[in-house]
Amino acid sequence: MAAELESPFDDSGYRSLAVAVGADDRPVAARLNSRNGALSVITCADADCTTPRVTTARDGRDTEPSYESRMRGGVSMAMRADGRPVIVHRDMRDGSVSLLDCRDRDCARIDPVAPAGLSRGALPTVVTDAAGRTLVAYQDLAAHRIMLAACSDGRCESAAVGRIRYGPGAGLAMTLDGQGRPVIAWTDDNGLRYGSEWALKVTTVLNARILTGPRPEPPAR
Repeated sequence: MAAELESPFDDSGYRSLAVAVGADDRPVAARLNSRNGALSVITCADADCTTPRVTTARDGRDTEPSYESRMRGGVSMAMRADGRPVIVHRDMRDGSVSLLDCRDRDCARIDPVAPAGLSRGALPTVVTDAAGRTLVAYQDLAAHRIMLAACSDGRCESAAVGRIRYGPGAGLAMTLDGQGRPVIAWTDDNGLRYGSEWALKVTTVLNARILTGPRPEPPAR
């Protein structure tokens, strides 16, 4: 057991735990408290995590949230090459989403960034690329688009990389392929509990304008 937190796991279905591993094999975990919304970051002094440290990156509120508010919360995380985490945090109280750019490994100092268009869709997902930039995939519900933001130095540029036909589904995930291109998996769902029509989409971003400048490539399909 690396660390112990007074924070129960509930069955509300949101993503309350994320983990990433640095180039030195030391893990970092982020845990969202399902009762009060506090965000804890657990770091390890070595790969075996014999000496864990727990930091409160976001304070909680001593109130019992409703079931609906617990459904809004969520956390996802990626690691830079230098071992500093970047965390996507969705506040369980109001559904607001922010990108937490950690200045140090344990996120004791954070610069919050908010890419334009972040809203109450599926929890955004985050990766870091070879250039050290933070890539965030998210849903723009107003425009019915899947968006990709490239963030560095506290600023983000966003571009649409897919069209939502039916409605926001619960699934959204991203990784990089062998060429360093973002690959985004997402569900396009009409939201009906019974008899719903949905599709699993996988989008590879071929047009890398927001990443490397204009290129004469076709848009993602």
